[in-house]
Order: sequence, then C-alpha cells, then structure tokens
Amino acid sequence: MELLRNWILCVTGAAVLSAVCIGVVPSGRVKKTVQLVCGVVTLLCLAYPVTDGRLDELGSFEFDFADADIFEQEAYETEQVVTRKVIEDRYEAYILDKGEKTGVEIASADVSVRWSDEGYWYPVKAEIDASFESAELSQVIAEELGIPTESIYWS
Repeated sequence: MELLRNWILCVTGAAVLSAVCIGVVPSGRVKKTVQLVCGVVTLLCLAYPVTDGRLDELGSFEFDFADADIFEQEAYETEQVVTRKVIEDRYEAYILDKGEKTGVEIASADVSVRWSDEGYWYPVKAEIDASFESAELSQVIAEELGIPTESIYWS
C-alpha cells in the first residue's frame, strides 16, 4: 500500500510541476513545446511502474517528504517572483501606452510593486525615462494606478 501511495504522490508531483511550468511560460510556440514535454513527463511517470508489466517496480519511485516541502516552498517563491514580474510588466506597458496617448515619448518605464496585507500586488513607484516630464501623465498614473506623484521619477 505504501508503494502505491508513493507512486500516486510522484504522479501528483509531476502534474503540479507541469502546471507550474505551463503557467509560467508565455503563450506561443514555446508554451506548446512546454505543454508537450510536461505531458510526456507525466505520462512516463504514470507508465513507469508497469513498463515491464510488473507492479513490484512501483517501489523504485522514491519520494522524500522533506524534499517535497522544500520543492513546494521553492515553487511558491518562484511563482511569487514570476507573478510580481508579470504584474510589473503590465503596469509598465500601461504607462507606455498612456504616454503614447498623451504625446509623451517614453523610452522605458520601470514600476515597482509591493505585496499588500489584503493579498495582492500594488504599484508603489514608477521610474520613467522620457523625452520630457509630463504633469498630465503623472496625474493619470497617480489617479489610475494609485502611485503617488512623489513616487513617480522622471529622467
């Protein structure tokens, strides 16, 4: 029974790892490739104990629960880093778009976010490399993104 339990945990681990990998990768050709690889890895995990037609090989799946806790923590931390970066990138794209609409030529925008007590990322600072400082764009950023005007830096 313990062997079956370990095998199920390994298959579950492969599925969770696959879900994290697929969730992190941007859409397109790379995502389809990652989905294919993750699917093959999960199928190999499923089929491994029965490849020789013997279930006694199920014991070859070793699973260390201490490693699982470490893996889970690392996966969570990686997810947080990736999520933070995606959110920062979206805020930056928003600022670039608003700059274009207000006639400000922006070379780059860098937004810093912070984790709230309510459980979400929110913008706290923006650094904008633009042709000139725009009070209008600063006001739009402050009103729509909630970044205080004193935390918007122009260069």
